[in-house]
Amino acid sequence: MESLGGLLGQQKFVEPPEIAAIKDYVQTKYKSPVSIKIGDKQITIITSSAALAGTLRLELHTLQEQLKTEKKLIIRIGS
Repeated sequence: MESLGGLLGQQKFVEPPEIAAIKDYVQTKYKSPVSIKIGDKQITIITSSAALAGTLRLELHTLQEQLKTEKKLIIRIGS
C-alpha cells in the first residue's frame, strides 16, 4: 500500500485554462501577480492591491467575455 504522499507526488495537476488566462491577462496588462480560486459557480481573483482590484472591477465584463465562461467573477483584496 502506497502512502498518500507517494500517490500525490506521482500525479500531475493541470491548471484550468481560466486560471492561466486570468493570470496572463493581469500580468500582461498590469505587471502584477494575482491568485485565483475556482468554484462550481464562481471564479475569485485575489489581489494584494486595492487599486488593482478597483481597476479590475471595471474590466470584469471584458474579462468575462474573453474567458467565455458563465461563472461569476469576484474580485477580492487579500494576500
